[in-house]
Amino acid sequence: MAETSAVKSRPKKVVDEDDAVALEAAAAREEAREEARLAAAADAAADAATLESESADVKADVKTAQAEEVARRAEARAAEVRAEVAAAQALAPKPPGFNPDDNDLEVWKNVTESLVILKRVGAYGVQNHETIQAGRSFGIKPEERRLNQHEAANPDLDVFANGILRPIKLIDEDPDSFALWDNPNNFSDEEARGYLQFKGEFFLEVLEKITNATAVQRLRNVALDPRVDGTVSQMSMIDARIAELTTRTPVRPPSPEDLTISGPEVPTGLNPVTPR
Repeated sequence: MAETSAVKSRPKKVVDEDDAVALEAAAAREEAREEARLAAAADAAADAATLESESADVKADVKTAQAEEVARRAEARAAEVRAEVAAAQALAPKPPGFNPDDNDLEVWKNVTESLVILKRVGAYGVQNHETIQAGRSFGIKPEERRLNQHEAANPDLDVFANGILRPIKLIDEDPDSFALWDNPNNFSDEEARGYLQFKGEFFLEVLEKITNATAVQRLRNVALDPRVDGTVSQMSMIDARIAELTTRTPVRPPSPEDLTISGPEVPTGLNPVTPR
């Protein structure tokens, strides 16, 4: 009874200090638990971020694989189309005597939508005419090409120089080859698309080098292609150049004599004899 009385008789101050220590210990334990919860939450967030990153990598890999598969299929289809075109070209009839590998022939292509009529020299010097369809390539001897150029009414009507026909292969030894290659009117559609990359004064300089309305019209056709989409300013400059060249050089339509197939020339002073 004496001991129990002693405990009960402890001073209140000592009791309060014990309670404070117990509270501090409880608070420390709670703080430790909170820190543990925060650490666990941080670990969970890090794991989530890692998973999200890995998921993004997987998605990127899938997209890359899909893109590669689409590209592979497109290339395979393009190869099939090229093979079909090559097979069709191999089966297509070629003009008599035309071999693109013939070293004695130049190769030209009609790059417009127009028909072109050329004079040809056959056996024994007999002249005839050949119609060159739009988009067709053909072989011609340099002498025949010069014959047609010489008979053009003016340089702007020379189909070998005004952009209607474009050289594909020329004979290096021929004296005209350099000038024909260097002719600014004889540009390809690919070169035309390159010209349309220029703007303002630079594009105007390109136009001024083209000296024939037919060639400028070809450039205009390329500019109208939705894949190229020439600017309003470019179209205005092109139209102005066409108007300038058309006004300066009226185009003469072919006369009936131009389209007449001629036979062997009759020597002067002799009358042809009709067999009886």
